[in-house]
Amino acid sequence: GEEALSGFFSSAPQSENLIMKELSIGSKSPLAGLQKGQIIQKYGVVVVGTKHKGGFDINVPLTARVKSGSSVLVLGTPATVMAAERSKKPR
Repeated sequence: GEEALSGFFSSAPQSENLIMKELSIGSKSPLAGLQKGQIIQKYGVVVVGTKHKGGFDINVPLTARVKSGSSVLVLGTPATVMAAERSKKPR
């Protein structure tokens, strides 16, 4: 849970910049259906918030699942954000 978040920030090299990017979660996105905590462990990016029809929510627990059709704001290194964005669900 919270340990994964603190571990994420302490493991990032000091020389590597962190970036934020909004990702659209389509039905083929490997992030769809995963909990925020699982995304940190699997992709090394932190889901900062989720965007819905009603607005943007940054107060989302680590156990919340990312839904297909939503958008998420992620924080990570350029490499981890790009990997999370470009990965596809296995068939």
